[in-house]
Amino acid sequence: MKGESLKAAYPQDMMRVCISGKPYGLTEQHNLKGAPLQNQNRIGACLVAGVRPGIHKRPPLDLPTYAPRFKPTSRIYAAWDWIDRATAEWHPHWENGDTIKTASSVNGEHYVSFRLQRGKRLLLVATNYEKQPATITITLDPNKLGFNGKTELVAEDAITGDKLLVENKQLRLDCGSELYRYVKIGPADTMSK
Repeated sequence: MKGESLKAAYPQDMMRVCISGKPYGLTEQHNLKGAPLQNQNRIGACLVAGVRPGIHKRPPLDLPTYAPRFKPTSRIYAAWDWIDRATAEWHPHWENGDTIKTASSVNGEHYVSFRLQRGKRLLLVATNYEKQPATITITLDPNKLGFNGKTELVAEDAITGDKLLVENKQLRLDCGSELYRYVKIGPADTMSK
């Protein structure tokens, strides 16, 4: 889809209806071509809507980075394997307000969706739809996610491998302009499996 911004090209209400084939029993996938938006901009918009972005492994572009022109294909596929995407519960941004709360530092348009293996692991995508960078704060409700209240949750960026801090049930993610963050969350012993 073409547009000058994520808001123009990938409005989430339209993504739910037009691009996602799930309501019609179809497998959903979206091609990532067309300027001025770049690969990573589109990947974030697709992932947060539950749409499989049309990504293929191309070694020169498959790097562990959120830089807009790259496609971290192998890291995305590894994250899907980690969560077992086919059997994980899907919690889209339009239906997950009872389990997580979100806020953005720029009070702008942002979306957070996740896949869940209840009580075991969570794969979260946070997408910033604004032209300026933003910090998206996610507050988790571990009990509603199936985790024991005593379970210490840790987080790791699925693309870069960086360890992230979960403090007081909150995770803060710095997202670039019209970019996303893909994060694995769970007990420490689940991160390497």
